[in-house]
Amino acid sequence: MRLGIAGFNKEEIGSDLKPVLYFTGFNKGLVLNRTNNNALIKSFGKETDDWIGKKVILYTVLVPYKGDEVPALRLKPKLQVEPVQKPNEPDKEESHGSSTPPFFIDQVMERAM
Repeated sequence: MRLGIAGFNKEEIGSDLKPVLYFTGFNKGLVLNRTNNNALIKSFGKETDDWIGKKVILYTVLVPYKGDEVPALRLKPKLQVEPVQKPNEPDKEESHGSSTPPFFIDQVMERAM
C-alpha cells in the first residue's frame, strides 16, 4: 500500500514514549519499531519534519517470533525522484512547443506497482 507521510509525533504508549507515524487520509498512526524507524532515517534523514510529504510503501513480511513466523508491518521508502534539467538542455516546452508536462521515472514506477 502506497502512503504519504502526514506527520510524526512521540507519544506515550503504555509507560513508554514511542515514535508514531501518521499517514495522509488516516486518523490512526503506526507505532514505529526500530527497523521501520531506521529505514526512514536512512532514506529521509534524522529530521522528522523533512519526512512530511514523502511517500512510503507499507507491506507485510513474515518474521521469526518465539519460535514461530508471524506477520510484521514494514515500511519501504518510495523512490523520491526530483526532475533535473541539464544546464545546456533547452526547456522541453521551448524545444517542442508542447504544453504537456514531462513524464518522470517516479510516475512510471508508480504505475508499474
